[in-house]
Amino acid sequence: MCSEDRNKIFNLIQKYLTDVPVILMGTGVTIPMGIPGMWELAEYLKQSLGEKYSDNIGWKNVVSDLDSKIDLESSLTSKDLSKELVRDISVETWKFINTTDLQLLAKLKNCTYISSLADLIKYFYSTSKKNVNIITTNYDRAIEYACDRVNIPIDKRFTGTYMKTFSTSPIKHKGIVNLFKIHGCLDLFSDSDSLVYSIPLQHDTPDGFVPAIVAPGTSKYEIVLNESYNRNVLGNLDSIINSASCYLCYGYGFNDSHIQQPMLEQLRTGKPIVIASLAVLDATIELIKKYSSNFTIIQRDANDHTKTHFTTVDNKISLDGDFWSIGGLLSIIK
Repeated sequence: MCSEDRNKIFNLIQKYLTDVPVILMGTGVTIPMGIPGMWELAEYLKQSLGEKYSDNIGWKNVVSDLDSKIDLESSLTSKDLSKELVRDISVETWKFINTTDLQLLAKLKNCTYISSLADLIKYFYSTSKKNVNIITTNYDRAIEYACDRVNIPIDKRFTGTYMKTFSTSPIKHKGIVNLFKIHGCLDLFSDSDSLVYSIPLQHDTPDGFVPAIVAPGTSKYEIVLNESYNRNVLGNLDSIINSASCYLCYGYGFNDSHIQQPMLEQLRTGKPIVIASLAVLDATIELIKKYSSNFTIIQRDANDHTKTHFTTVDNKISLDGDFWSIGGLLSIIK
């Protein structure tokens, strides 16, 4: 591939991300850091819940799907699962992800993936407004760790020190990274009155609480956290998405309609989007093509893993290098 093509695609990406984008991050960000993905979680859930629910028809159907190589999200969707089983799925998911997250914290100083993520956030934060809005479906704390690495303040909508309560104060638009964890977080727990608290860095679920996370496969609109919390977060989310001039998605699979639909509607108006991941599903590419005329999709070349494949509205090219990675993407836009 000639240097002219390389410069053309790099210039296009730089143009699309001239302004600070709303950043949407999925598990593709954290899997390289050691945080397990859905396949690893599925195997863990089969082991941890197998004995208790060995005679449960709903769980048997889930396991049958998983054994047939159907993904966890699809396996859990539209199954007749009891409230107790859904709760146990959330609890076991929290245990599994939390263990690996705390291991990541222990080696934070020497984690190159955290450093790359920190550099990316710092790059966009270093504008005149010093304001970055990040949306994530992840439960883990990798984004928070990355911000700490580069001393950038972060707002997760909770106030306090150890037992934090949800804040309904207006979103800040300067001097902050606003982080929206719309499926919950490892630090969030619900009490018996369904009130949500942030209790940081717990090794076990505090007495009298349950993890406040949306389990894989459950309805994304199900009130599993708290009605006031959900309404406020989703309302702010729509405002942030609608007011953005561009979007950057990294490691996100586009399977959450309540997040992506407002963004897709904005893409119809011509707002640009850059999508980067190790691999992007064909269904995601077709979805973006349907809504956007200003996009670049960056992923590892399926046939040659030493190359990066770029897809735009009118072109497909491969270049030597791992430009799909966070560090590689940063090398393009800096």
